[in-house]
Amino acid sequence: MSINKSHRILVLGGSASGKSLWAEKVIADAVGQKIYFATAQPFDDELRSKITLHKQRRGDEWKLIESPFTDGKEFQNFGPDCVVLFECLSTWLGNLMYANLNLTDIIPEFLINLNSTPAKVLIVSVEVGLGVIPAEKENRKFVQIIGELNQKIAAQADGVVLISAGLPLILKGKDHFE
Repeated sequence: MSINKSHRILVLGGSASGKSLWAEKVIADAVGQKIYFATAQPFDDELRSKITLHKQRRGDEWKLIESPFTDGKEFQNFGPDCVVLFECLSTWLGNLMYANLNLTDIIPEFLINLNSTPAKVLIVSVEVGLGVIPAEKENRKFVQIIGELNQKIAAQADGVVLISAGLPLILKGKDHFE
């Protein structure tokens, strides 16, 4: 798999599906400055451990940007020689919702910034459309918004990949993958 022919790739999958590992491998093989755009916040030992694992897998050749509440303005700093892993859309949305930030302003600005960067970007996100409908109102709202965001990004992406059990299923852009 290669991102060298693509501008945007959306990588979807369930929890612990292997989507992050797959995306990291694609970018590791790419040509250009590798940037890890992290959105996770180390709230507890489990998350700290997961963040440490991701750092160890990447190694030192990646530039790290941490911005859990971004509106995507950082995308404007990346040139065409940059290959960015945005990790991850669903964590970012959860951060915004948990902090009770104005999604009506932030999400459109994020999409504008994402779509206008000359960098190649892999966006990792959870696929929520395969699960049950949550009982709690806030969780249903999250599922609705992330589902809509995934659809918007997928519509403009060169490639969309669904990861299940660590295996990629190319949903869009087969000609962009080698």
